[in-house]
Amino acid sequence: MLRVVKTVALCVAGVLTAAVAVLASLAANAATSRDRWPGLLDTLRTDPWPWVSVLGVAAMALAAVAAFSGRPTVDEDPPPPGAPTVPAWVVDREESHRAVAAVCAPEAADVGITTSLEGAGGFGKSTLATLVCSDRRVRRRFRGRVYTVTVGRDVRGRAAIAAKVAEATVFITGDTTAFDDPDRAGDHLWRLLSRRPRTLLVLDDVWEPDQLAPFLRGGRNCVRLVTTRVPAVLPPGSARVRVDEMSPAQAWAVLTWELPSLPEDLITGLLHATGRWALLLRLTNRLIARLIATGTDPGSAARHALEALQAQGPALGEPPADQLDLDDPARRSRAVRATIEAGITLLPEGGARRLAELSVFVEDESIPVPLVIQLWRATAGLAELPARELCTLLDRLSLVTLSPASGGRITLHDVLRDYLRSGLDEADLRSLHAVLMDATLPDDLRSVQDGYLLDHAVEHLLAAGQGGRAERLAGDLGWVEARLHQRGPRAPASDLDRISTPTATALARDLIRAAPLLAPLEPPHILTSVLHGRLAQLPHWDHQIAARWAADVGLRPQLVPHWALPDLPDPHLMQTLAHPENNLLSVAIDPAGIWVATGDDVGEVVIWDASTRAVLAREHIDAGGVGALVPRLDDGSLMAVAGSTILSIDPRSSRPAAVAFACPEETQHVAVAPHGDWYAATDRHGHICIGDNASIAYLEHPFRVAASGSGLQPLAVSPNGRLLAVACRDGSVRVWDTVTHTQTAQVRLPLDQKRVIAFSSDGAFLVAADSSGRIRRCNLTGHSAPRPLETELLTVRAEKVKALTVAPSGNWFATGDSDGLVRLWRLSNGRAFAVLRGHGGSVTSLMAATDGSWLASTGRDGNVRLWEVPPQLAEAEPNGTSGAVTAVGYAHDASCLATARSDSTVRIHKTMNGTESRLLNGLPSPGRSLAWAPDGSWLATSMGSGHVVVWNPATGAVLTTFRIRSAGLHALTAAPDSSWLASAGPDGSPRLWDPQSGRLLLSLPSAGPAHAISVFPDGTRIAAAGERGVVTIWDLATRTPITRLTGGSGAILALSAAPDGSWLFGAGKDGTVRLWHPQTGAYRALETGNDRPVRSVAASPDGRWIASVGADATVRIWDSASGRLVAAQRTEASLRSCSWRPDGQHVAVGGERGLYVYKFRTARPGNDPTLQ
Repeated sequence: MLRVVKTVALCVAGVLTAAVAVLASLAANAATSRDRWPGLLDTLRTDPWPWVSVLGVAAMALAAVAAFSGRPTVDEDPPPPGAPTVPAWVVDREESHRAVAAVCAPEAADVGITTSLEGAGGFGKSTLATLVCSDRRVRRRFRGRVYTVTVGRDVRGRAAIAAKVAEATVFITGDTTAFDDPDRAGDHLWRLLSRRPRTLLVLDDVWEPDQLAPFLRGGRNCVRLVTTRVPAVLPPGSARVRVDEMSPAQAWAVLTWELPSLPEDLITGLLHATGRWALLLRLTNRLIARLIATGTDPGSAARHALEALQAQGPALGEPPADQLDLDDPARRSRAVRATIEAGITLLPEGGARRLAELSVFVEDESIPVPLVIQLWRATAGLAELPARELCTLLDRLSLVTLSPASGGRITLHDVLRDYLRSGLDEADLRSLHAVLMDATLPDDLRSVQDGYLLDHAVEHLLAAGQGGRAERLAGDLGWVEARLHQRGPRAPASDLDRISTPTATALARDLIRAAPLLAPLEPPHILTSVLHGRLAQLPHWDHQIAARWAADVGLRPQLVPHWALPDLPDPHLMQTLAHPENNLLSVAIDPAGIWVATGDDVGEVVIWDASTRAVLAREHIDAGGVGALVPRLDDGSLMAVAGSTILSIDPRSSRPAAVAFACPEETQHVAVAPHGDWYAATDRHGHICIGDNASIAYLEHPFRVAASGSGLQPLAVSPNGRLLAVACRDGSVRVWDTVTHTQTAQVRLPLDQKRVIAFSSDGAFLVAADSSGRIRRCNLTGHSAPRPLETELLTVRAEKVKALTVAPSGNWFATGDSDGLVRLWRLSNGRAFAVLRGHGGSVTSLMAATDGSWLASTGRDGNVRLWEVPPQLAEAEPNGTSGAVTAVGYAHDASCLATARSDSTVRIHKTMNGTESRLLNGLPSPGRSLAWAPDGSWLATSMGSGHVVVWNPATGAVLTTFRIRSAGLHALTAAPDSSWLASAGPDGSPRLWDPQSGRLLLSLPSAGPAHAISVFPDGTRIAAAGERGVVTIWDLATRTPITRLTGGSGAILALSAAPDGSWLFGAGKDGTVRLWHPQTGAYRALETGNDRPVRSVAASPDGRWIASVGADATVRIWDSASGRLVAAQRTEASLRSCSWRPDGQHVAVGGERGLYVYKFRTARPGNDPTLQ
């Protein structure tokens, strides 16, 4: 709503600005015109120059308003919290006015509220911060964007600090990106805040510089207010507001709040005994009030409190008039002890122990009262009512703060928590952790709703010394489901990461690899089904999921894998970094292995944390696609090549990219030295130059460089920066010395302009791979003249090699191929020792980490994958895939399933077990569409070349082959009686063919380029649709169009008619599933939630359900009557085709990674044969 209001406001401001500008122009024109103007406009003519001034100023003012309205904001942020409520007993302090002035100062950045006593708490720093946050001037200055984040002493270690920064990021921006490194977490937070309006971030209870450092890493428009007991943690130059003992008047007001009149001498004595310490004053006030409530005389109650402080506290053995020395930590501790123990005397029997047990909870967390009740029931048999009464009493004594929200929440001051914990030994505390978990964790972990328990149960179990139980909890499917829905896909893996056992590490890895597919889905049970689908075929999870499916609680309707998934994570896959929006062209790895960077075809560079998958930085480069990325070895920066521009990016800061080099005009290929101090470039004329910011040298040569547009990089630089290799049009590779600019070697290779080249780590070898699959090695050592060198053929591949990298060790190299596989080869003999499966499309770039233990790859599927390099112990079969599945179709008797594949084959599988019963070879190009004859007598396949092959599926014999007049992709469908085959394609003319002879039976007039065709069940009508987004329905008897259906925006890529012909379903290129009523023309759209194309739709045999698949790699099942999404599964790569089995219980799906077959479960378990 806010976005709509702002958009309207900007539009109005723009219109008014334009109107004022027009009037101003008219006034200016009037200065030289004597024509009379009609009506009031004549005043512009008679007094033009005043109007010029007035309207000019008005135009500038309106432009300023429009500019101000367009200030940075993020409307998707969670709403800021409201102003905090200040307790009635809090008195105004002069320090609060100084703090307000400091945070509202024009140049404010960092403001610290601290004490002059290191380690002291309870002076009211947090309360003072609350006063600042609720101040009207502050709320107005920051427009309500005031956020408080409590740090606390327990947040220690880099992982815990990073988690706290991530928590703040979610709180302020809603961004759920997680980090293990606090510096990168801080960088990410400040990049987000720099794009937002002015913000006040209150960091409460900071103890160590490491806790504060990530929050100080920049970020314009943000002021930080820090409360701390350790003044040294505040950054130099920060404004400091000291909060020590209260003034006598302030202390008097707090001590006597809501108390009857007390003798002045007793008040004076209490002020001395408490040292005017805010915490002790409040505790003493509540102690006196409680004594008075029991019937004690006010004077006697005050005297009792004073005597307790003098007898047990800091004044022990000293004259009563002596004031508490707050510089002495021991005396402060005794004061806390005396005050608490004086209050404890008013607790019922066992109350002191119950209070101490509260210290088992995590510091600075709001504790749910129901959990407290369960704990006390376990430790003391306390029922709910007396437990709540005890909580109320503790609140009245100010020993805790009680809130009625969410069933009751307790907050325990950290000073009191520290005191209470000091009275428990390690064994007692460990036992309390165990009792808490025994009392609060239910058997059904999916039923856990309390956020505290979900966030900290593993932590409590580990503190109880129950690591095995913590592992069982974190690895329990019910717990994983609960954490997934509570905190997102990273949370269950983080629980397992806390547990340092091999099993926990393996399970965490399973969840991390599945995490990219676990983004939120509605309704929530669909996300649960996706989780199950990704884990169901993995050890440890398989039995749990089978039991969950058998119980069938709240899961149906659901899709579950029926055959083995083709995209299960490769065992060597470490991480998947999803970036599906654009085509990735390049990848780079930080020399220290901390980050991975990618560049895409629209100029965006994304830098990722290699361990957490978090985005550390994004940089958009206007110069074009980022064809190469080079991590500098000297300073840790990143060089990005975009067009003819080379930019330098610092991954550690939010500074924008800086131009490092501007290459000559008409540059086509660029390579950068490892240290970033020079570059090499070729242009469209075949020239080669080496340059830096000072000079450019062109290399003398008689040959031409490999042509642009080949898709491969013809330049390579050796790791030490001394050698430059250039692939030439004559098939050779020339090697140059970059210092002397002389050619040192010429490598003979077969004529092929499409090749990739790379040096070994020491520059001794050159490896070259070409688009015909040949991989060669050349030894560059042992010669002194630029003479032709012979190469050794290491291997020949069937697939085109698209990317190449050599390990820094020089022992192995990797290729990325057009089939989406990454293959690892021994450099010594050219034998493959690993095939890494993961990409759903051609691999576009590769890079090995400096230590050679892992590598990164990018693909056309928009994913970055990080791979563990396996030991070179065994040989690997370098083939390993039968290609993407481009079309699927069940035979009408449900006996078999046909698939068309990108390897130019058609395969027929038995539906019972998925085994391949027949392989149909001989297609001139990959099949794109399938059509089964309803009687099973033939199977037709169309290709992008315009050819159609019709097979006998029983024998595998080709019945006929014919070519449609217009080349291009043609959709196919079969007549209900199997008598004809219909096609529609680029020329838009639907045609009917004899499937036995290939003879053209009927050609209908074109209605525009078509992508889809469907036949109605009665066989009298066909529907075709395509690029224009219009469905044309033809009457075959009259050969005329009888209906045109419209609705939606953009092309229609597939059509499917309901079995009774009542509805027609379409796959929209705009990401919608479209529904039409053919008789009335009624239309509605089902939204997938994104604009990625839907490529296939299929109506279930009973017409109740619609299956859809598309470029977003998601299978969806819709209720055709309500349009409601009822089931879904996600896959690793885009999907192309779907088909229902005739019994309506299975859905087959084809995509980039292969064939998927899912069960669609709707029946009750007792009637579901798929469970047997």
